[in-house]
Amino acid sequence: PTLIGLIAALPLLARLGQLYASWHIERAGRWRRGTLVGAAVGRGAPLLLLPLALVPADALPATGRTALLLAVLLLGGLGTALFDVAWLTWVAELVPPAVRGAFFAARQ
Repeated sequence: PTLIGLIAALPLLARLGQLYASWHIERAGRWRRGTLVGAAVGRGAPLLLLPLALVPADALPATGRTALLLAVLLLGGLGTALFDVAWLTWVAELVPPAVRGAFFAARQ
């Protein structure tokens, strides 16, 4: 039960990375790069688990597989957090303030 709760909470816990990402993106001014890197890392992280399917079950202990799964979930969550904050910052720069509220409301 603890592992299931940790797996469910880890992506949300990774959202704390948005605090640093927001500061860093504003400081560096690289919205596009942050968006692309965040999307690649966030969506590509589960692909890191594919080679694990080829490893025999007795070659890696269960704790090692669990730790790898948690690390990949954390990496994917951090990538998604970076993507979210970079994309919102980038779109806020592109959409004029007068129509920004309507733009984001239409997306929901």
